Amino acid sequence: MMAGIHYRLIWLLALWLLGQEPTFSAPANRLNQYNFKVIKEGLPQSSVKAILQTSDGYLWFGTRFGLVRFDGVTLTVFGPGSNPALEDGNCGSLMQDRLTGGLWIGRRESVCYFDGQRFANYDINAGAPEMIIRQMDAAIDGGLWLASTHGLLKFKDGRITQRFGAETGLLDDEIQSVFVDTAGLIWLGLKEGLQRLDPKTGRTEEIKPGGNLSFRDVRAIRRYGDQLWVLAAGGIYVREREQWRHYSIDFQQADLAGAFLLKDSTGKVWAGTNLGALYSFEDGAFQKAATTSPLLARALTVFEDREANLWVGTPFGGVVMLQLKRMETIAAPDGLVNENVWSIHESSDGTFWFGCDDGISRLKDGVITSFPSSSQGGINEIKSIFQDSRGDVWVGTKLFGFQRFANGQWEHVPLPGSPSNNEVTRIFGSSGITWLFFTG
Repeated sequence: MMAGIHYRLIWLLALWLLGQEPTFSAPANRLNQYNFKVIKEGLPQSSVKAILQTSDGYLWFGTRFGLVRFDGVTLTVFGPGSNPALEDGNCGSLMQDRLTGGLWIGRRESVCYFDGQRFANYDINAGAPEMIIRQMDAAIDGGLWLASTHGLLKFKDGRITQRFGAETGLLDDEIQSVFVDTAGLIWLGLKEGLQRLDPKTGRTEEIKPGGNLSFRDVRAIRRYGDQLWVLAAGGIYVREREQWRHYSIDFQQADLAGAFLLKDSTGKVWAGTNLGALYSFEDGAFQKAATTSPLLARALTVFEDREANLWVGTPFGGVVMLQLKRMETIAAPDGLVNENVWSIHESSDGTFWFGCDDGISRLKDGVITSFPSSSQGGINEIKSIFQDSRGDVWVGTKLFGFQRFANGQWEHVPLPGSPSNNEVTRIFGSSGITWLFFTG
């Protein structure tokens, strides 16, 4: 995995009630369960129209004024000034070639190919004046399938090798959207319907939602297992086991040309349109993401990387990364002194301290270090733990009173006027003073 792309946060929750052992629960997959990170500085322009992660781990951002490669730390810009093949720099869509691994950049009337060293531009419009490329997807055998205003085009080896249109059985020559599934079948969105094409035989099939439903202006198509997702002017349609469901969405005259659909690895579905609102599927309906975060008020695209981070391209705010807050269990095989964890403290530098049976454990910079209490005959049930400004760790126990751990050594600290075996239930510090709560 490429260095820097892996962003990781550990979220720990310890609960105890009536002396029971801690239990853990996974976070709900809602927008308020994500951390947000904005990348804007260093981009050639703040409108990010396309996002892709290639097989070498790099993330690529397509903007109006250039292409950007991101290694997790550094943004590298490829602009038209140093790469004439990018012409005006407008990068509307990105796709990796399934055969060569090269990067395709989709533009209004041309496609550009980057082999890792050089850019080459191909003018698709040369043989068909005023032709516009609506969408593109990678072909199974290499090259591209292009949804255009002059039919469906197969582009490979620097030229158009196949074309399908009204004369070959399509509903229309103007193709709005294209999606290639894992079997190599091509799904086509048109103004008046949805079709499936087998490019080997040329056979086409019109797909209808049935009942009183109908497709109009189909702009995004995706297949996830047995589910087929379709975004059209009337909302979003889902087919599963030959049954259709319809989710009505008022796109408010948004530009459907840039519509997108994504089902992420957690099963959450995202949808949107060019300059329109970003929607997420929650509680059985699609809701505007902006109601939770204004950063997501407008979106041009959404992409999930290999680390399950979501990247949202916005029209004015650069890229917004959404990282789902994860929960991870730490146990004795990971280095914890004991799996009975009674207390947790986070110090000012972000270090976590765990009070266990038989001692304490420290989690710092991803490394767990344990300090057994065997030198004191074994200190069980550390009910409270606190690190002061000097770095000394104070622990309160059930049977061994108040203890201090400093410079690798344990020390029993008698409490004036109190039996040594009182249970210290809580410790905290303020303004250089350490406060204790105990029973007895």
